[in-house]
Amino acid sequence: MKRISKKWQKVIDEFAPMRMEWLSHHPRCWRCGARAVCIHEFVRGSDRHHAFRSPACWYAACPICNGGVLNVTSGEYLRMQLAEKLVNDPDNFDLQEIIRIRGWGPNALTLKEVVEYVVVQF
Repeated sequence: MKRISKKWQKVIDEFAPMRMEWLSHHPRCWRCGARAVCIHEFVRGSDRHHAFRSPACWYAACPICNGGVLNVTSGEYLRMQLAEKLVNDPDNFDLQEIIRIRGWGPNALTLKEVVEYVVVQF
């Protein structure tokens, strides 16, 4: 198992209560409906620590989806996940926050593109 740095462990410890509280309000995986025990972040790599702190970037997931389909990085899958975020957690949906944390330009993804997935999926 990969060792966690002291700096990253400090972030995990600091935000774990807030994340577990959020997850308690989202008990089912938004992708498959199984019991959600993980929080998937929309941002990976060097900017993940920002996503770890921001409820705008959180997605309720089961271990299978978190380790599988949610890790596909194509734009289409991200729009699908954002559509599910918009439907399941509208109070924390903040597209501009996600775009900012991902380091994209302000017009990289529009609300219209996300809403199109909401219409198709739900």
